[in-house]
Amino acid sequence: MAKKNKESADEIIDSLAKDVGATDGEAGKKPAARGKPGADAHVETMSQMFMSAGGEMKEDMAVLMERFVDPSARSRGAKNFVLVTLLLAVVGGGFYLLSHLSSEDAREERRLKKLALEEAHMKEQLAKLKRFGNLRIETNPPGAVIIQDKDPNKCVKPNAATGTTEPCLTPLDISNLDVSQTYEFDIGMPNYESYNFKVAEHLWTKQQGAEDYSFFTQIDLIPNACEYWFTYDGKLKKEVQFKGETGQPDCKKYKDEATKKGTTVTDCTCKVLPPGTPSAPPK
Repeated sequence: MAKKNKESADEIIDSLAKDVGATDGEAGKKPAARGKPGADAHVETMSQMFMSAGGEMKEDMAVLMERFVDPSARSRGAKNFVLVTLLLAVVGGGFYLLSHLSSEDAREERRLKKLALEEAHMKEQLAKLKRFGNLRIETNPPGAVIIQDKDPNKCVKPNAATGTTEPCLTPLDISNLDVSQTYEFDIGMPNYESYNFKVAEHLWTKQQGAEDYSFFTQIDLIPNACEYWFTYDGKLKKEVQFKGETGQPDCKKYKDEATKKGTTVTDCTCKVLPPGTPSAPPK
């Protein structure tokens, strides 16, 4: 027994293979008859292969057992395991996606995205459409001439009595102006300083409940030639006039002194020259 324990594992395996008929004979010939080992011999041989002299399992037992396993079978088993794992992963992922896409939150999310796309498309289309506005110009005093975009013939109105056209006068309404454009207006009136302003896209106001836009302006014209300046004195209960080139500063001086004394006076005002009187040059 001590001799058998010293045999190598390979020798033991080869011995077992011979005993169970694992070694093929020559082609076409029956293997030579040989005596069949007894059961006790096999048990003893297996004990020698797997157990150490001390009765403990050898550490390389798994390596020795692998020599009795078909390598191709192991390969097929591994491939089948991988395929089954992949199939389960695909099926599980499909069920997850189906449940996720069909959930109430997912449907609501898709609805909101669709609504946002539709609103963005609508805004884009509306931005491409032309927008029109209505303009109103008023002056104090009224009756000022309006020249649009430096072209006297651009803003005119027909005179039925003479069959001709006349310049536009304040107050004036102009409709259907393209709000994306910029318009320039010059306001002129005898004995008053000229006034210029522009209407750009950002100045238009959209009408509530309508698609039209509007712009309104009221201009207080500044006189450049006065017959006299005046203020109303509350203590005297009459209008105090100041004529000549110093009329305006004299009026303001009178107003300041009267205010210091507690007298009620109005702001100094220009009494414009009568119609047809040549305007004085601006000061």
